[in-house]
Amino acid sequence: MAKADPVQAFLHFGYLPDDSSDPLAFLGDSQGWSIQKRNLAGKSLSFLVELGVERLKTAFSETMVGGNGRIHVLPLSGGLDSRAILGGLLENVGSHQIQTVTYGSPGAWDYELGRRVAQAAGVPHQAVDLTAVSWHWSAADILATAVQVAKPVWLIDTYINHHILKRYGAESSYWSGFMGDPLAGSHLLPEDSASWSEARRRFVTRNRYTRSVALTSSHYDPVAIMPGQPWLQPELLTYDEQLDFGLRQRCLIRHIITLPGYACRMPFLHSEWVAFMLGTPREYRAGQFLYKKILQAAYPHLFSLPTKTNKGLPLDAPSWRQQMQRIRLQARAGFRRLLPRSIRPARPNVNYIDFNGGLRRRADLKSFVHEHIQQLKGRDLVKWVDIDKLWRQHQQGGANYAPELLLLAYLDIYLSAGKLAQHVAEI
Repeated sequence: MAKADPVQAFLHFGYLPDDSSDPLAFLGDSQGWSIQKRNLAGKSLSFLVELGVERLKTAFSETMVGGNGRIHVLPLSGGLDSRAILGGLLENVGSHQIQTVTYGSPGAWDYELGRRVAQAAGVPHQAVDLTAVSWHWSAADILATAVQVAKPVWLIDTYINHHILKRYGAESSYWSGFMGDPLAGSHLLPEDSASWSEARRRFVTRNRYTRSVALTSSHYDPVAIMPGQPWLQPELLTYDEQLDFGLRQRCLIRHIITLPGYACRMPFLHSEWVAFMLGTPREYRAGQFLYKKILQAAYPHLFSLPTKTNKGLPLDAPSWRQQMQRIRLQARAGFRRLLPRSIRPARPNVNYIDFNGGLRRRADLKSFVHEHIQQLKGRDLVKWVDIDKLWRQHQQGGANYAPELLLLAYLDIYLSAGKLAQHVAEI
């Protein structure tokens, strides 16, 4: 990778993609994947499902080792990975040792479905409403989060995840679905890149943090800081997934969900599970097809409930129900656009809260972001960005610039925390 300007890199990606000596080492020995590819070639779907259930349950039970007597805290979303972990926990510890948590906006799938699954499983549950007046965006706590993280990443996402860790203390175990859906094939593209050069270009396009406005200067080329050579042959792992796993997942997602001093258990990194999933034929990983079959076979009760992955329907919902759901969601989206901004219901797929609306209506969030973008403006580091214009147009409702404004605020906070300059040599 070429040496990069960390400010420009952060304004493009929202994190710093570094090129370590072995960026895929966290996934274990790639030779195991090759062996699995040979062993699993030509196997029937039923065989793969049965073996997958066995490997998944082994991953859960062996990740549990050393966790007896602890409280096991599980952030429970509306998706697949955390629900699968809940199934694994219930097979290994009593329900009284499990504490599930959902956080987000009432009406959103991540908030409502997580609560419903916990109730069906009979485990203790706490719902954290991020839209409630009792939830505070503490500027001091967010700055402390910026100091604590190993590398600059999406700050509010990290702050919320760290809040859950600190709420239950370092004596608990924390379970994460990290790498569950990417290994299962959720990030496979419709067509794999044919070359490393093509994969690099596609990666920087797909991984730009902001969509409405590019915050980098006109001369900045993010492709230039991408690794010059692939780490593996594409027969082992596609070029696109190599970049996704080795940069985005390792440098961004992992740092959002972990905090030094807290026991974070990641069962989907179990070597047998990684080798199994990456050893299965591509057509079974596409759309997480095999993974969904495995989950339904392993934990039929939990996966008979609606999921965010299937737009609020169970995984086995017939096609006519899925079509009706698409129509209903489109109608709901149209209805939302007709309502005044002050009374719009939450979008079902909103992540955490509606930041576009929050930056217009929530005094705490507005003051926090506005203070930091003004401080950034005073630093005179991003002269090419008209910060005041972005803020003004967002407040007037002519455009939604929450991602841009949040990222600029994050940049100022990380600069205050001294977190960008120290990474120049690593990029």
